[in-house]
Amino acid sequence: MTDLRVELRINGLCFGYGDTPILEEISFSCHAGEVHYLLGASGAGKTTLALLIAGVLSPSSGSISFTHDSVPRLVLQFPEQLFLADTIDAEWRLLGGAAAQSIATKTLQHFCLPFDGIRDRSPRSLSFGQRRLLALALQSAHDSPCLLLDEPTLGLDEENMSKVGEWIQQHVDSGGICLVITHDAELLRAFPGTVSILKDRTFHWKGASREFLGSPKLQHAAGFR
Repeated sequence: MTDLRVELRINGLCFGYGDTPILEEISFSCHAGEVHYLLGASGAGKTTLALLIAGVLSPSSGSISFTHDSVPRLVLQFPEQLFLADTIDAEWRLLGGAAAQSIATKTLQHFCLPFDGIRDRSPRSLSFGQRRLLALALQSAHDSPCLLLDEPTLGLDEENMSKVGEWIQQHVDSGGICLVITHDAELLRAFPGTVSILKDRTFHWKGASREFLGSPKLQHAAGFR
């Protein structure tokens, strides 16, 4: 079980591309044992914020602190960007040890995508939904209690959406942190958590997912249809 004192904290974060500001004075914290949903319309800066937290980008100012000796793990909206090898078996070998491979294999089993049935295939030969599940399994194997998931249920049917939601819930119930970028109202409804809405380069609203789902005005602000 992860140390329940683990925390991700962001303070006064600013970032821009050239002279174009994207995020201004972003401050919030995520604690172990909670699902935190990051919402906003397309272009609001959600993925940029995830890339900053994962260390892919560096902020113009402000700070990001993570109270654990690891890096938050990011699953991108287009999971094929994570794949490095020609076969799934080779992806498993890149995980660097039997323990990590075992975790990834168990995650695939949870998603009803048995490793032995796909190990010799190219990850890019899988369906879009299967590629997403494979990327989640690969990132689950790394030693980090903090997962950053960009639209993890996009392209999944209801059954697989539920399996991903259960997997997220298991992660936080064991003391992990999960920051989820999504436009999936059913995911929020089935697996409640805390919501932050990005709008106009900063946070427009923060609160419980149940309150968000009960407010058409907040859903409009978040780009939900």
